[in-house]
Formats: sequence, C-alpha cells, structure tokens
Amino acid sequence: MPDLITVQDSSANPAPNLADRVRRAALDRDDRAALHWCDRTLSWSDLDAAVDAVARGLSAAAPPTDPGGTPPRVAIALPNTLDFVVTWLGALRAGLVAVPVNPGFTAPELRHVLADSGASVLIATDRVRGLVADVAAELPALTLVSGTPPTAEAPGPSARPRRGGADLAVLLYTSGTEGRPKGAMLSHQALLANHEQVDRIQPPVVGPTDTVLLALPLFHAYGLNSGLGAVVHHGATGWPFPTTTPMSWTSPMCRRAPTRGRSSCPAPTSSTVTGPTVGAAPTPTAGGAPATSRTPTRTVTSSWSTGSAS
Repeated sequence: MPDLITVQDSSANPAPNLADRVRRAALDRDDRAALHWCDRTLSWSDLDAAVDAVARGLSAAAPPTDPGGTPPRVAIALPNTLDFVVTWLGALRAGLVAVPVNPGFTAPELRHVLADSGASVLIATDRVRGLVADVAAELPALTLVSGTPPTAEAPGPSARPRRGGADLAVLLYTSGTEGRPKGAMLSHQALLANHEQVDRIQPPVVGPTDTVLLALPLFHAYGLNSGLGAVVHHGATGWPFPTTTPMSWTSPMCRRAPTRGRSSCPAPTSSTVTGPTVGAAPTPTAGGAPATSRTPTRTVTSSWSTGSAS
C-alpha cells in the first residue's frame, strides 16, 4: 500500500495529473505488463511502486520551497530507459516540475538549459554528468547530480502542495535552431487534454490492449506525451527503445524488439526498478521475428538525431 504523504491521490485531487493514471492502471490492471525493457517486463503494480519510491526520493532531494512558491525542477538527461520513465512520473507524482533534456547536448547547451530552468536535481548519463561537472560553478541551483533517480521508503518527507490542472508539469526545451533553446511551459491539464483530444479519433489510435514502441526520444514532446503519455493514459504496454541506431531482432538483449534491423540494447544500469519479471523474453525465429504473438498493434517510431530536442 503506497503512503499518502508524498503521493498525490487521484481520488482526493480535483485536478489529477498524469501520474495518477499509473495508480489507476495499477488498481485496474495490476499484473498486466506496463513496460517491456529488453529481457524484463514490469507490471503496472511494479511501475506504480517504483514511481512511489522515486517520488519520495525526489521530494527529499529537492530543496524546500515556500507555500505557493515555484516547485523545484528535476532535469532528466537520459535515453529511453526505465530510469527516464520512473524519474518523469516520480517528479509529477511528487508535485515537482520535470525538465526532459537531450542527452546529446554539448556543455554550453546543457549549461543554458539547466541554468534557464533553475534545475535543482539532474538525473543523467555518465557523459552528461561529466560535462556538467565542468560547468557546475555556473549552476548554483543544482544541488544533486546522479546517474539514477533517488528513492526513499515510506514514510516519505512532508507533503508538498498538491499539483495538477493548470499547474506547471513539464518544461520542454526547443532545439534552438533560431536562437537559444526556450522552455515551453506545459501544464498537467495540457498533457491530459492532448490524450482526450486523440481519444475522439475513430478507430482509436491507442487502446489498453496495445503495445506501443517508444522509439522516439522521450525528451521530445511527441515521444514524451504522444508516446509514453498515451501508454500511461490508456494503461497500455510501453516498449522503450534506448538507442538511436536501427533495431535488431538478433541482439540477445533485445529479443522483444518489434522490427528487424541492427541495434545495441544495453542492460539497465540502475536498480531503481526492482519488480519481478513477468514472463520470459520471446526467442527470435531464424528469420529474425520473435516467435510470439505479443507483437505491437501500434508503434510510435521514426528516424531522428540527437541534435534536436524538439
């Protein structure tokens, strides 16, 4: 049973946020697969518990704010990994503001985005942390830099004000093609309104029985909300793909991949998500396709480069 100190309960919150949908899916679907990650599968209950733990950890790590003040910013400079998913949802559940960051940014680009957003927490790749270390003196607001999201067991820290509706949820930075990247302010209700609008399309674009390939970068608006957000909104199954190279059915780490090609799919480097594996990874056939009927019915995929954030 999750603690109600840090977690924002959708039944009590008149302005729910997207993280509430994770709780709803955990209650409604329980052991249904929420995420496939290479040779692992997390149920919605697993994901909900992981989001709870990260929400408590982020709430403890972020600096306190005055009542009614601007909530701390949590920057996430990761590829499409489990840690990205739980950090983003954990930030929303904790009432903080998520700042997805292109992990391919240069040091000047990172310095600008982190300084402009006022991020106090950064969860990032080894490369990004190395670049940020060189400019740390220019980022006085940054108090925690880590390769994995912090976690904490219940009971968590004192509650932060409930956030949802028109409250700021995410700062998404533009690519900076016509100047320095600018932070687009997206509210909780803006994220949810996107899904409510798409729900009106017939036949449905995504449904609860679908598996969605999350190949677009999650630091990008489309990958973040139209991809991962749609999975959460519908209680579907997500399939994060972490690399920018073509995908491979034959890689032993990526036997779940839904199309042929080549890729390197690294093993998770974090122990943040520790839920049990639900089912075994399907074994590819000689032709490369997996010998399983659990193939995606919807895909979110495209070619992209790490040089653009939006």
